[in-house]
Formats: sequence, structure tokens, C-alpha cells
Amino acid sequence: MAVLEQKEFDKVIAYGKQAFQELEKENYEMFLELGEKGWAQFPSPVENWNQAYNYAKSFFNNTLRHNDFEEAKKWINRLIENNNNLHLFDTETMHLMGKFCFEKGDYDNARKYWNMAVKDAGYRYFENDKDEYLDFYKNPQKYNLNG
Repeated sequence: MAVLEQKEFDKVIAYGKQAFQELEKENYEMFLELGEKGWAQFPSPVENWNQAYNYAKSFFNNTLRHNDFEEAKKWINRLIENNNNLHLFDTETMHLMGKFCFEKGDYDNARKYWNMAVKDAGYRYFENDKDEYLDFYKNPQKYNLNG
């Protein structure tokens, strides 16, 4: 596992903190800009650094909450590249892909990814997410699945 030295990671975190302060002020564009600046602080190749996974995950979750699928896809691809290189959280990555697909209305793929995650880890990845995700997973017949 490659962990960035604290001094270098502090540079990343400084931009991340600023980004989330802007998000709280509902300045979404500045949130994205500062997020990119923080990402650029990771030495190349970024996928070698453990902390990059969680950084990308936090930006993925927030871009997904804003229904910004283009940005969410960019961030999830970054965390997947990081995960594939360091083999960190395969099951969590499947769960996150399920969230992405669900929010885009791709319910078949959401179930496919969530089936893989549940097979490996049970329902624990649903615990801190929207109740709707687990309800859909357990009761897909309640949802309009025309997507």
C-alpha cells in the first residue's frame, strides 16, 4: 500500500476542505474546481496512492447527489482505477457502481452490481445510503423498471 506522506497529503486535503466549504455555500462549480485542484496534488500516477480512493469516493458521492452524472462518472472511474491498482475495496466499488446505475435509471445493472456486493458483504454497504437503494434491491417489483 502506498500512503502519501502527511505533508503532501495536507496539500490535497486543503483543496478538499475548501471544496466542501464551497459545496455548503451551494457553490457547486467551485466545489468541482477545487476538487480537481486537490486531485492534481497527488503525485503521478495517482492510482498508486491509497488516499486517492477515498478522495475520489467523496467527490463521486457528492456529484451523484447533484445528479451530475458526467462528473460522477469521472470520479467513479478514478476510484475504480485506484482500486484496480491497489486492490482496496472491490465489494464497495460494486456497491458504488450500483448507486450510479440506479440514479441513472439503469435498474438492471444496479441490481447486477448490488447482487455482487450483497453476495460478498451482505447488506452492510446499504447502511449509510438512501433507504430507497435497499428497498429497491429487496423489492424491485415496487419500482417502475422501464429504465
